[in-house]
Amino acid sequence: MGKEAIRKELQRITKDEDVRAHGARIAELSSRIDCSVRALPDYDPASRENFNCFEYALCLNEQLRNSTLANLGDFDVLVDYRFIDYLNRSGFLHPKSSAEMQDGDLVIYFREGKAQHAGRWNDGRVRSKWGRG
Repeated sequence: MGKEAIRKELQRITKDEDVRAHGARIAELSSRIDCSVRALPDYDPASRENFNCFEYALCLNEQLRNSTLANLGDFDVLVDYRFIDYLNRSGFLHPKSSAEMQDGDLVIYFREGKAQHAGRWNDGRVRSKWGRG
């Protein structure tokens, strides 16, 4: 199964409103098809934090988001693909090869010049958040 098919499966799984089922469905996906996507041990389906992959990758947890971004919300600033685009255009983001990556580095996936997903480099892999919860 190709990357696009895996992405579609993840979108299907995480559109389900029952966030508690996401971990088991992701585990099933990993065993059904040969891929390395998995729910991490610190996955908490009961978490009330609901943030996107960009906020996760930028380490903007609920408390920081509420205190910092609440003020920015008045200016219609959201941390989404447009914010990543702003960072990129402003010169805050710099490309690296996988050999140059260090733990904690930001990883952004682009399609046709638009940020699609983000995560953090962690021991040679990308750790990211998908869907809600």
